[in-house]
Amino acid sequence: MRQSEENYRLVVDNANDAIFVIQDEVIKFANPKVEELTGYASKELARTSFVPLIHPEDRDMVLETYKKRLRGEDVPSTYSLRVINKKAEELLIEINPVLITWEGRPATLNFVRDITEHKQLEAQLRQAQKMEAIGTLAGGIAHDFNNILSIILGNSELAVEDAQAQGLPLDGLKDVLDGCLRAKDLVGQILSFSRQTEQELKPTKISPIFKESLKLLRSSIPTTIDIRHHISCASDTVLADPTQMNQVLMNLCTNAAHAMAETGGTLEVKLENVEIREDEATPYQGLLPGVYVRLTVSDTGHGIESQLIDRIFEPYFTTKEVGEGTGLGLAVVHGIVKSHGGAITADSVSGKGTTFTVLLPSVCGEIKNESEACEPPPTGKERILFVDDESALAKLGEQMLGRLGYEVVSTTSSMEALELFRIEPDQFDLVITDTTMPDMTGDRLAHKLMEVRPDIPVILCTGYSERICEKGAMAIGIRAFVVKPVVKSEIAETIRKVLDKDSPNTAPQAAA
Repeated sequence: MRQSEENYRLVVDNANDAIFVIQDEVIKFANPKVEELTGYASKELARTSFVPLIHPEDRDMVLETYKKRLRGEDVPSTYSLRVINKKAEELLIEINPVLITWEGRPATLNFVRDITEHKQLEAQLRQAQKMEAIGTLAGGIAHDFNNILSIILGNSELAVEDAQAQGLPLDGLKDVLDGCLRAKDLVGQILSFSRQTEQELKPTKISPIFKESLKLLRSSIPTTIDIRHHISCASDTVLADPTQMNQVLMNLCTNAAHAMAETGGTLEVKLENVEIREDEATPYQGLLPGVYVRLTVSDTGHGIESQLIDRIFEPYFTTKEVGEGTGLGLAVVHGIVKSHGGAITADSVSGKGTTFTVLLPSVCGEIKNESEACEPPPTGKERILFVDDESALAKLGEQMLGRLGYEVVSTTSSMEALELFRIEPDQFDLVITDTTMPDMTGDRLAHKLMEVRPDIPVILCTGYSERICEKGAMAIGIRAFVVKPVVKSEIAETIRKVLDKDSPNTAPQAAA
């Protein structure tokens, strides 16, 4: 009997599961794994009620199940519940209770496994799958929306030209154009998200980006929240990706608005220059001394509890209710800021609000504002084959390029375009084709055209494509890759770059 008891003790003490006996709601026996799981020593567990260990919201369910089991009623053999360990941490466990007789009276022998990490991994996988699906959906929406936006933007540009020629007022048309350009930037953000690719960092003035972001944000934040901003500093140029800078501010402001959703309050955004000395860089984890642009986003909301403040930048960590957030916003912001060579910190007082501080390295040099360029777009006289399955876009392409001086043949069929080209390959100097089309995609059309005439330059236009990117397009011989919606000046410059590069007349001539 002694040998048998030692064998059982050896098995129970070394089991991977927590094993304990409950009788009259009291823990009568517990193996070492129970101590590890709960954080309580065996002396603390001895003859201790198991009820306080159960999460308050799960106690009624567990006690009812426990009583039903003792009465012999049909209950699940295994189920999940939450427990609170000695550190006040919430754990998710899976329990398998078995009815036994302990010291002559009914009891339950319980086998428990900690499934907290397993469930977290499951949740992360589901979230990753959800984000991937959203990315795919975003790309599809962006493709269709870009075609619609191309029609509005292109025809608005033509209407502005006509109005200028006739001396008509332009205010309304310019508002339409400005709206189209804002929408173009928004679609660019959607595409950036769906592609999940590394973005190009370039010297960027971030004051205009933040001011525009706050304008868009105002329409989505309740009027009970007062937005105040002080966005003016001597040097607001940083080496950055404009889309990601917008994402940083939008995420921080959205979180701040959520913290004030019930009570209202004040959202304050500041942008200023600051010099960080060596002795001041320590709290920012690896930040080098120098001149920085400091973005501060403050709210007067409920604040963040001190024990949670160190976890807010962790992926999937959120204090929001289920369905109100993914737990990715601040993690994304942290990743963007770090990839830009900056730092982000958070300070909060529970019940009084939160302040996020972002530091981004300032760079010297003036940035040319492309919107202020007033030079007329380059023109030409070459013959262009324009292909787009949207009839409105095919017509628009013909009109826009025609005004630039080109002779244009447009078609909505890639098969018809190939047939036109095969009949007389030398009649065209350039082909501009959409990517996503029925029967034959733009890149396949380009390949077929180059089989007929290897030197034909092709420009590929896309609203969004998972099949081919700019690098892939260049690899198959396509000369340029542009993303819709394309404004007139952009397509004009792209055409000239392609044609002038291929033209033998661009070579320097010998002196007479």
